[in-house]
Amino acid sequence: MPQSKGKHLTKSNREVIEDGVYAGDSSRSIARKLDVSASTITREVKANRTIKEKKSQKDTKLSIRCLHYRDCQESGSACAKCSTSLTTCKSCRTRSCIESCKDYERRMCPQTESWPYVCPKECRKRPQCSFAKCAYRAYDAHNNYLLRLSASREGIGITQEELENMDKLVTPLIKQGQSFEAIWIEHAGELPVSVRSAYNYQEKELLSTLNLELPRKVRYKVRKNKGKSRRDRIDRTGRSYDDFKALALEEQVRVVQGDSVEGFEHNTQDLLSLHILSAAFQFYLLKKHADKTATVSLLDALERTLGSRIH
Repeated sequence: MPQSKGKHLTKSNREVIEDGVYAGDSSRSIARKLDVSASTITREVKANRTIKEKKSQKDTKLSIRCLHYRDCQESGSACAKCSTSLTTCKSCRTRSCIESCKDYERRMCPQTESWPYVCPKECRKRPQCSFAKCAYRAYDAHNNYLLRLSASREGIGITQEELENMDKLVTPLIKQGQSFEAIWIEHAGELPVSVRSAYNYQEKELLSTLNLELPRKVRYKVRKNKGKSRRDRIDRTGRSYDDFKALALEEQVRVVQGDSVEGFEHNTQDLLSLHILSAAFQFYLLKKHADKTATVSLLDALERTLGSRIH
């Protein structure tokens, strides 16, 4: 049973609920067994009960299953390919209007609209009943819960209209060369999500900027991060910018400034740049990426060629 407030019901909890429902127990009685509120039990049964429509024969008028059947006057609007105005949609036997009508709402038996929200076993009308059959089975209820839990963690947290408005604002600015970060600094109040969410939407191809940049991705497992081996800490004693500023002016002029020019993370090579201030000249030397030995070898080669002192 749930050990504290907010904990989800387990499969064994649902088995207790199933036994109680068909034993005729009240929701309060079942709630006491599981140490939860009665409203938790009623919500669980209503949310995860199994609702099964009666099998229909060919040309059966299924519109009678709709709650609005008696008052409905729709004509030629329930089905996308239908344009007839000679008869109402509910009278049509060619297509099943309830499968496409936006106003369809299942008509339920009054017996299943209150506790225990399932069809009573002793109901005498059951053989000829045309209402949907309702039952609560722990196995099916738990599977329904798991599916709904999974679905709630997918997709995006904004409406289609909000997504379209965001796309209209962001895409033109992206094409102008602006980054998400720059756009969010200027327009954060107009955008419904954070920068991190915007990158997630980009990966899912929910923004127009992705059409030519990334392949369509449906679902994929997160790649395992094997981790990179930590590099040895670099001793920069005597080589910081503060050390440079502490030098006399004549010494500063003779300093050689070095840096690495890197490309993409997967590149195996980079450029070692050496700027000789006194000569106003700069070297760009190709070397193996992040390799101390390669850097030392290049510096040794320069020293052998040019000498150890540069005026």
